[in-house]
Amino acid sequence: TPGPAGAGAVMMNAAEDELARLGRPVGSRTGNNTAEYVALQLGLSELLARYEPHRLEVRIDSMTVIRDIWGGDDPTEPGVEAYSEAVTAALSSIPDHHYTHLADSDPNPADALATVGADIAAFGPG
Repeated sequence: TPGPAGAGAVMMNAAEDELARLGRPVGSRTGNNTAEYVALQLGLSELLARYEPHRLEVRIDSMTVIRDIWGGDDPTEPGVEAYSEAVTAALSSIPDHHYTHLADSDPNPADALATVGADIAAFGPG
């Protein structure tokens, strides 16, 4: 559900130590799926700017994004094509990447970070 939230991504190492928290609180009308794309793109962008990862696990609860990015489907969310392409390009530079789907009922601290506002989405990938 859209609404005010702390938006962004959390980067952790294999020991689950928090390396960085990216994003800012916003209020918006942007849907959760668009927010998931934006958060994933922002997180990958910062990850690749700071590190040269060889392995990556993305913990995500959006089956819409999973079907697009890892399943090879076309994006079904309007207006996310640029994010989809940017995410795919970023992941292509990480040799071993996969996702773990988080069910809505799973404890998910990233959920509080997943609703990214239209003010951030309007910047586009880059």
